[in-house]
Amino acid sequence: ELALIRTFADQAVIAIQNARMFKELEARNRDVSDALERQTATAEVLQVVSSSMADAQPVLDKILDSCSKLFRSVLQAVTLLDDNALLQLGAMKINLAGLDAEQASQARSVAEFTRDHIYPIKLSRRALEAMQTSRRIISSPDVLNDPDLPGGMRAPAKATGFSYAEMQAPMFASDRCIGGISVIRASGDGFSAHEIELLKTF
Repeated sequence: ELALIRTFADQAVIAIQNARMFKELEARNRDVSDALERQTATAEVLQVVSSSMADAQPVLDKILDSCSKLFRSVLQAVTLLDDNALLQLGAMKINLAGLDAEQASQARSVAEFTRDHIYPIKLSRRALEAMQTSRRIISSPDVLNDPDLPGGMRAPAKATGFSYAEMQAPMFASDRCIGGISVIRASGDGFSAHEIELLKTF
């Protein structure tokens, strides 16, 4: 009986080690898959950049397509800041795949409100200085109920009553802010540090 229980114990150890190795392999495969997806998205953007020297629009569209895939976002936008301190909506894409009817309706409402009532924005000198000096990415798991966000960022959520997570990254050419990229998720979960770094790359 002692020998038998020792055999059971040895088998249990083997099973636990196998399960641990399998989980580690799964995690490694997931990391490799994520890295490959990021590299593919970046390569696609670079390919469009090299073939669209005279027109930025295809590049912006490709970046927004990549954001939609990599961040599982329902709405993504690029804003552009002109020389007159006017912040314009450069490009916007909406992705309703996987949303139920109510979520799709809310996402459309946010997109419409943003397009029709938010932009263009004439920035005050103070707001312009803040854009030029701050290089940080703003991220919130719940825009509707986050009092620390700027009013303009919360306006679509307040107008539509739609709770969503959002991340915004500024775009700089040399030391000058020329706009930003925004990514919105329908769910209330926030963005990871890894995702924040990825948006910074775009």
